[in-house]
Amino acid sequence: MRGWIWVIDNKMRDYGEVHYDTRIVRINKQLHKRTKELLIDTLLHEELHIRYPLLSERGICALTERTLPHLTKSRRSTMYKRLGNKRPIKIGTKALRLPDGVIRRFKSKRARDQFERRVRQRIKQISEA
Repeated sequence: MRGWIWVIDNKMRDYGEVHYDTRIVRINKQLHKRTKELLIDTLLHEELHIRYPLLSERGICALTERTLPHLTKSRRSTMYKRLGNKRPIKIGTKALRLPDGVIRRFKSKRARDQFERRVRQRIKQISEA
């Protein structure tokens, strides 16, 4: 799961979602609390989507049901640590994913756009040199 970023986004309608192009996994923790759905179930489900991108949703659900009872405590702990105590954010408004995979937060969209322009200029200067 290296290179993937796990983000809490409580404004989603779904429990979880995988974006392959940006390598971001979004989880809705608030929805889990409201519906009493198991968070570990969604974490495993989204991880299986990453591991088996060509498998259908029905296949992933079946694999999740078969795998979930056999997860060890250490494996569960590792999955929960991916989320940690992260604050909910929405990628694209006040947050930006840097090329090295780090998510950087900004106070405003304007500050994010200014930072993004500076980074692009630096990359352009380096490539020209």
